[in-house]
Amino acid sequence: MNTEVDPAAAAPAGWRRLGLSERGWTAALAALLVAAVLVRLAVLWLSEGSNDIRTWEGFAQSIREVGVLGTYAALPGFNHPPLAGYYAELAAAAASAAGLRFAPVFKAGPFLADLAVAGLFYRLRRPAGAAAATAAAAAYLWSPVAILITAHHGNTDTVLAALLFAAALLADRGRPVAAGLALAGAVNVKIVALLLAPVLALHFGSWRERLRFGGALAVGALPLLPVVLYAWPAFSRNAVQYNSNLDHWGVPFFLLGLQTIRHAEEAATAALAWFLPAGRYLVFLGVGLVAWLGRSGRRPALEKGAVTMALMLVLAPGFGVQYAIWVLPLLMAASPRHALPYNLAAGAFLLLVYLHFWVGGVPVLSWFSSRLPLGAAPFGVLAWGVLVSYLVATGGRWRAQTGAAPG
Repeated sequence: MNTEVDPAAAAPAGWRRLGLSERGWTAALAALLVAAVLVRLAVLWLSEGSNDIRTWEGFAQSIREVGVLGTYAALPGFNHPPLAGYYAELAAAAASAAGLRFAPVFKAGPFLADLAVAGLFYRLRRPAGAAAATAAAAAYLWSPVAILITAHHGNTDTVLAALLFAAALLADRGRPVAAGLALAGAVNVKIVALLLAPVLALHFGSWRERLRFGGALAVGALPLLPVVLYAWPAFSRNAVQYNSNLDHWGVPFFLLGLQTIRHAEEAATAALAWFLPAGRYLVFLGVGLVAWLGRSGRRPALEKGAVTMALMLVLAPGFGVQYAIWVLPLLMAASPRHALPYNLAAGAFLLLVYLHFWVGGVPVLSWFSSRLPLGAAPFGVLAWGVLVSYLVATGGRWRAQTGAAPG
C-alpha cells in the first residue's frame, strides 16, 4: 500500500488546522508579499548603495566613450561580461533621459530578477496549493539577504542568482535547451556561473541531452566571442584571473585571525600564501566531484546547484558581501532548514557591514574603505558555518544513499 500523502491534497487541511481556510491564508500571505515588494521599492529609492554603484556608473561612462572592448583595457576593474556593461550604459542613458539618479535605475534590473525568483518559487510550490505557493514566494521576498543586496548594494549578483536558480529548475524538469540558455544568461552576468556547467551537463542522462544543453550554453554565450577575439588579454587580466578581496569571511578570516597570535603568525602567513592561489582550484575539484556524484540525474539539480554555490562560498579565497545571494534561491529550494539560519545570520552580517560603512544621510551610501568590520564577523562566521553544515549534511546523505543503492 502506498502510504505517501499527496501534498496538493494535504495542504488545504493543514491550513484549516491553523484556523483559516486556504483562501484566507492565501490572502494574508499575498498581503505579506505585497508588503515585501513595497519595502524593496522604498529601500531601492532611499538607498544609493555601495561603492559598486559608483563603479558601475564609471563603467557606463567609459563604455559610452571608448566602447565595451576599450573599457577592458582602460579600466582594470571592469571584470564583467560585455552584456552587463551594456546594461549599465543603458541604465545611465535611461536615468539621464528621465532626470533620475543612476542608482535606482540600475537596481531596477536586479529588482525585477528578484520578483522573477519569487515567481519561480510560486510555480515550484504550486502543486501543494495556492497558500503554500504564496508562502514560498513571500518567504523569498522577505529574505533579509535578498532585500539588502537587491535593493541596496548596487550590483548584478541578484540577476546571477536568479538565472542560476532558473537553470537548475529547468534541468530538473528535463529541459536541456532552456537550462543551457538560462545558464548562458548567468555567464553573461558573471563568469563564475560556469561553475554550474559541468554539474548541469552531467545531470542529464543521455549524451544527446548533454549536447543540447552544451549547444544552448554555447549559443547563449556568443556575446562573449568578440571579447575573446579582440580583448582577451585585458579580459583575462580583469575577469578570469580576478580573485576578489582578501577579507573577513571564511577560511581567510580564520587565517587572518591566526596572524595576530604570537608564535602562530608565521604558520598562518604561510597557510594564507598557499590558500589564496590554491582556493579556486579546491573549488574546481569540489565542483568536479559534485558533477560526478550527481551524474545522470541521481540528485536533484536544485540540490546540486545549492551544493556547488555553497562550496564556492565556503572555499572562496576572496569575498564580496554581495556574493551572499549566489546560493540563496537554490538553498531555499533545496534545504529550507538550512536556508532560514543562513538568512538570519547572513542578513545580520550584511546589515552591520552596510551600517558600518554608511557615510550618513539619505540616500544611504555605504562606502567600503577597509576590510569588513570585526564586529560583524561573528554573524559572517555563523552564515559560513551554516553553509559548511549544509555541505556536511548533504554529503553524508549522498554517501548513505550511494551505499544503499550503488550505481
